[in-house]
Amino acid sequence: MENQLQVISSVEALDVINRSELDVTIVTSKKFPRDLEKSRSDILKYATASRETAENCFYSIPRAGKTIEGPSVRLAEIINYCWGNINSGVRVIGNDGQKITAQAVAFDTERNNRITQEVSRNIVGKDGKTFTQDMQIVTGNAAGSIAWRNAIFRLIPNAVWIDIQDKIKKFIVGDGKEMIKRRDSLLGKFNELGVKTEDVLKRLNLADVGSITPEIMIKLFGLLTAINEGSSSVEDAFGVAAPKSNTPDMEDDSPANKSGELPLK
Repeated sequence: MENQLQVISSVEALDVINRSELDVTIVTSKKFPRDLEKSRSDILKYATASRETAENCFYSIPRAGKTIEGPSVRLAEIINYCWGNINSGVRVIGNDGQKITAQAVAFDTERNNRITQEVSRNIVGKDGKTFTQDMQIVTGNAAGSIAWRNAIFRLIPNAVWIDIQDKIKKFIVGDGKEMIKRRDSLLGKFNELGVKTEDVLKRLNLADVGSITPEIMIKLFGLLTAINEGSSSVEDAFGVAAPKSNTPDMEDDSPANKSGELPLK
């Protein structure tokens, strides 16, 4: 009985501490409210701090003959940091032997607005075999990243960041001779992965490299990001033979499409 009382007392004390910390955070947020224009300006500044950073702000994932595109986890991190006055976290809440479920919570301490998102990922491969323990950990982390990104993009209004995407894309692509230079550099990166220029053109149903528009370049940068992060593969993206793996999807279940609308799933 004494041990039970000690446990109850410890839980109650921890609850009081957590509530106190949250109250302080809320009071501080009210005392130092965010500046909308500064936040928007900072998002663009950080997202375009380098070409590499900007290129990682979007993803493209081939799915069932279509390409899912959207803002990436990297862009969500930048927006979360610049928006401020947000407490967020993620954890794995379930593993039934078939799938892993992660839950993310994002709390706007200034607006008293809270969003919870859950994402599940299979841990059984196409061959029917269950992932190894290490791969289950990787899958759980992947599900957590997606859940957290979705929570952030559902918490922070589209009006804050949706138009900034276009400015980031223009920074990535460049114009005139610079665009041509970046296009050729991009095709060179695919060549290093074993994807020939003709493979890229075939995937996009294009006659020649001159037909690659800025919009198509963004899609290609997104595919490259997905491949480099392990969320897609050369084989999935271009049909080029590559070693198979059970690497989980990092960027599926897009929280926002090109128009910024959040799909109900």
